[in-house]
Order: sequence, then C-alpha cells, then structure tokens
Amino acid sequence: MRVLRPALVAALVALSAQPCGPSLTRTCLVPSSTPDCSPADWVAGRMGLVLPSYHSPYLALAFRWWSGPGMDAEEQAGALGFWEEPGAETGESYDTLRDKVLPTPPPEQLAQGAQNWQLRDKVSSEAMAYAGLTLGKRVKAFGMAHPGIKAWVAAQDLAFRGQMPPEPEAGLPEVMKKDRAYQRGASLYYAGHSQEAREAFLSIGRDAASPHSGLARYMALRLAEPGEDFDREAKALEKDPLWRLDAHRLKEKLSPPWGDLGGCQRLMAERIMASGRGFRLGEDLRNLAFTYNAGVDALAKSEGPQELGLLGWIQAMRSDGPERAIAGFDASQGRGAIPWLAAVLVKIDAKHPRCGEFLEKARTMKVPSSAYATFTVHRARLLLGQGRLQAAGSLVDEALARPGMDRMASTRNILLGQRMSLCKDFGDFLALLGRTVTATEYDWGGSDGLVRPGGKIPRLDALDPAAVDAFNFELPLALWQSAHDHPIFPKELHPDLAQALFVRSVLLNQEAAALALVDELAKVEPKDAQGLQACRAEQDPRRRRFLVSQFLWDRQWVPFLKQSREDQYEYRTTWWGTPPKLGAHGLVGRPFQPGFLTPEQRRQALLETQSLAHQAPLSYFCREALAFAEAFPRDPQAAEGLSRAVRASRAAYRDKASDALLLKAFRLLHKAYPDSEAARRAKVYH
Repeated sequence: MRVLRPALVAALVALSAQPCGPSLTRTCLVPSSTPDCSPADWVAGRMGLVLPSYHSPYLALAFRWWSGPGMDAEEQAGALGFWEEPGAETGESYDTLRDKVLPTPPPEQLAQGAQNWQLRDKVSSEAMAYAGLTLGKRVKAFGMAHPGIKAWVAAQDLAFRGQMPPEPEAGLPEVMKKDRAYQRGASLYYAGHSQEAREAFLSIGRDAASPHSGLARYMALRLAEPGEDFDREAKALEKDPLWRLDAHRLKEKLSPPWGDLGGCQRLMAERIMASGRGFRLGEDLRNLAFTYNAGVDALAKSEGPQELGLLGWIQAMRSDGPERAIAGFDASQGRGAIPWLAAVLVKIDAKHPRCGEFLEKARTMKVPSSAYATFTVHRARLLLGQGRLQAAGSLVDEALARPGMDRMASTRNILLGQRMSLCKDFGDFLALLGRTVTATEYDWGGSDGLVRPGGKIPRLDALDPAAVDAFNFELPLALWQSAHDHPIFPKELHPDLAQALFVRSVLLNQEAAALALVDELAKVEPKDAQGLQACRAEQDPRRRRFLVSQFLWDRQWVPFLKQSREDQYEYRTTWWGTPPKLGAHGLVGRPFQPGFLTPEQRRQALLETQSLAHQAPLSYFCREALAFAEAFPRDPQAAEGLSRAVRASRAAYRDKASDALLLKAFRLLHKAYPDSEAARRAKVYH
C-alpha cells in the first residue's frame, strides 16, 4: 500500500481549477455533473438517471453497459480506479510528525530563519506523503519514545537534502533497517546520482521482505533508459497489483500511443469499449475525461455518416437538439439502438412530430435494468407533455413501486414531481411534496454529492420546488395552517413550515395564529425560546408587535417557504424581498397546478400575496419602530428599534414607501435620541 501516484503525462495531472472566496449554495434534487449513486454502483451497472451534463466517465460507462460487451469483475474494479486509486493510503503529514520527534529544524535552515525547513523544490508532495505514512506506521508500532524513531527522522532529513544517511545503528528494529536502506537510495536520487540510485532501488526491489520493494522497483524503472531493461522491468512490475497501473502510466508517458489530444480521445473511446482492459480501464476513463475538460471534440470536423460509437453518442447527448440522436438511432441496430433511443428520449420534446413513434419504441423495446430510470423518467415527461395523463400516472406509479427505487434519490425526486403534477387532492399534495437533497451545488457550477445509505429509504430534507411556489403564491394562510396541522405533512420539514407560517401570520395581522406556534418553534431551536416567549408574554398589543419585529430583525426569518435550509443564506442576504419562483424541475414535463383550490381560496391567496408584496422588510421595520417610539418615546428600546430600522437599509428589500419611512426613522432617531449608543451606530442610511 502506498500513496505515490505519478502522472501519465504532465498535462493529464492538471485538476479543474476551483475558485476561492465565498459562494452561495443551492439545494440540488438532481445533481447536474455527477449522479447521486456511488461510483461502485455505477461501474457495476446499478445506474439511476443518466443526464447529458454528467462527466464523460459516467456517460462512457452508461454507453458501454447499454450497448457494449458488459463488464466483468476485473474491469469493474479497473473502472472504479478512476474514482478510487487502488492501494492508496493517507496518514498524518510528515511535517507534523517530524516536528513531534525533532522540533528543532536543521542548523542551516535555522540560520536562515526559514519557517519551513523542507527543500520543496526537490521533494515532491507524494514523497512527503509517503514519508509521513511510513513514519506514522513506525510510531504506531514502536511508540514515539523509541530511540529508533529519532534516528529514522534524522536519516529522512538527510535523504530529503540529498545527503547520505549513516548505516543502520546497532539494535535498530529490522523494519527500520529496511527503511534506512530505502532512505539511503533516496538520498542518491535527490543528490542527482541517477545510476547509483537505480542500482540501490533495484537491490531493494529484489528484497521481498522490504516494505518498499514495490516502490523501489518503480523508482528503478523511472531511472531506466528505454530499451530491453525497461521493457523487462515494466512487464514484471505490471504483475504487482499495487504497482501495475503506475508501470502502465510510465510506459505511456515515455511513448504515448497517440499524436495529439484528439487522437488520445479517439483511442480512449476504443479502449473503453473493448473487452480485456482490466485494471487499465480507470486510466482510460481518466484520459478521456481530461480531453473533454480540455475542450477537445475529435468529431467536430468529421464528415460522412453518423458516428455510432461512444464519441458520437456523447456528442449527440450534449448537442442542442435531438437531430444527432435521432440520426444515430435510425442508423443503429440491435442492442446498439438502446443508448441511441435513450438519447432521443433525453433530447426530444413532446411536440416533435416523431415523439409518438419514439414513445412506442421505448414502450415495446426490451430495456436493460441499467437504463430503466432514464427511459421511465423521459417517457413520463413526454407523456405528460402530450397530455396523456392516465398513461403517465400508471408509468410513474409502477416506477415508484419498483424494488430499489429508494436508492435512486434523484430519479425518485423527479418521479414524485411528475406524480404530484397529477394530484387534485390537498391530502395527496401534502403526501407527495417531500424531496431528498442529493447534492449541494455552488454558484460556480461545482457539486458536492451527499452520501445516502444504500438500500435504505432516503430521508426527506427538502420540498418540491413546485410545491414551494404553490405555498408562497397560491395557497391562502388558512391552507398553510391546515398543512401545518395535517398529520401527513412530512415531519422532517415541519419546522420550516412552522417558521414561515409564524412570520406570514405576523405580516398578515393574524397574531393569534403566530403566537400559537411559539412552543413548537422554541422546542425546535432553544436559542429562540426566550425571545419567542417574551413576545407571547407581553400583554400590551403595541409592545408585543414591536417585540415580534425585533425578534424577526435578530433572526431574519422570512415569510415564505424555502426549498431547504441550504437556501437560507442566499435568501437572508436580501432580507426576504420577493421570493423567487422556483418552478418545477425541467424533467417533470408538466407544470403543477393546485387543482384542489376553490375560487374563494384562490381569491384570498391573491389578496394575501398582494398584501405581502407591499410589506417589504425595510418598510415593516421602520413602521414598527416609528409606531413604538411614538407610543413609548421614553422607553430605552425605542432608540434601538429606530437604529435597527435605519441599519436595515443596507441590505433589506424595500418598496415605494420605504425611502420616506427610512428618512422619518433616521430623523426621529437623531432628534429624539442624539446622544444614545443606538444613534451612534446608525450615523448613515442607505
């Protein structure tokens, strides 16, 4: 086991740049770049929904499972190597461990006043990691106080500086003697004595008892000249399960079997679809991914008939329209038609003249289980788009009842959204609105998948976006209250509903409904208990309204539902404002319309929505502060309320009345309370 993983070619080790600095996160029900199932599931053909936006390794494996020779256990393990380097280990850094053993830097570095004594221009991060991992094992085996540990670190310091460590000290444990032999060989390498270092590494490689045997053989291979010796040693190293991939990489680094990145892309596509690649398959996927990340499209200038291979299919999946996918399907035959029909379903819309034809083919064609989720979601989307609601409902119900569907969180999220688009009963709506967050996505496009326990029902931690819109724009407060009291509303999402209902009730002058939620909200978040209970305990209505406004100023609660708590920061940075419409996910196929609403409920919801639109937070805080100061001018809280209203002008959303109210609050604060600390904190307004 080791941590060293040298590059195939220098260009192929570049990682995608990640921007630094603050970024907003978004709830993701269907991750756009990676699926929500594990790589182990994906390489084994236990795939969920396949999207065109997935990284190329995922698309490549989907194409192979759907049309290729399948994958045996060795190929699956090899493909998994794209995500999980075989044999990789991690441990405490060498710098950290070294400082625990010998806290004083080497004399020449101490004289220079360097904070970090390591010679980074000579020592790679992989070598440092390997040294840290090895030292950690020795400390665990012998203890930090063992005299051999200090000798080990002193020898490693010398080796990293290209100075020969001494022969092993008397009484040194046998494994540390083996370590010393490697350290002495490494010192020759760092000193630039390549031939001597190679001979030392070859000697260590022949010692089967050395824990560094595999690494030494690899290092010797790196120092070998191209020729018979290199070929012989590479062939031998490829028999070692822990080092064969490194030997393969080194061979192709020295003699790349492609002329340019376009040639590399074509070759990788051929290799991925070929049988017998075994442990090399993960490297093939890595190289394919790099070429796409580098902006290469080997088919961009190709002419002639439709390309039916892997590259042509990826190109069709990522194209703007369905034409490439349709042409590929028309030209394909047999099992090779499966991925092309999937691409057609993904790219086509319900109004396309051939949509009915492809829906019938998808219904009658024998589809492998690995393609079931993709076919079902898009069949249902197209059926809903055509208005064939009964057929769509039956298909979705069948899919939701299918064993294993609970493991496919993103697919299940879409299916539930499709089912919800058909419901006309309030109870059914409440039963279907819970969703599972599959990833957190950032505003620069990255995603961080959340791991779900395989085989278990995923927990509900978000609301369907169409359901959020329905609550915020179409359901009257009475139905909010009914949803809160209904036993079928997901208990995991109940606190979010209660919090939004509290604020909404306050702004709609339904104070009793808001105060009825105090105990529930205080139990959910104990830090809010004192403020909430103080609001409820206040007997004077004017004081109570003011206390509630100050509580909301502190907590920045919002009067509308959020899809999940991941969205809370983004909403709070604008001090609630007008809630953004989320809309249904594009894969649902039909907008959700709450058909269970009566005309009177729709009218009431419209009135409430208009009322909330005229209660921008800045105006609300100013009105409440002014009213309190006018009613209780000598109360110490009056100055603070006005100060907070003025300070809210920096970020709080405003309406047409806000500027006049803000100016009035600012003038009253500095006229009535000019020497107060509250006035000092609000010297300007925005």
